[in-house]
Amino acid sequence: GDVYKRQNESDAEILQEQVYNTRKLVHKDETLRAIIQSEATAYFEGQKSVDEAAAQIQSRVSIYLAEQS
Repeated sequence: GDVYKRQNESDAEILQEQVYNTRKLVHKDETLRAIIQSEATAYFEGQKSVDEAAAQIQSRVSIYLAEQS
């Protein structure tokens, strides 16, 4: 079977609704945006599971924020 759980139509619709209905940007940081975009792209292209992508985002953001302080 497929090792990666691909998003279904419902998952994609929920994510799209959340993205398009977001009205506030709490913290603008291009590095954070790039990390999230990179990992989200890997998920949507089937290269990573949602859990792998989320864990990688958390790890990379934690490292980045630690380096900033």
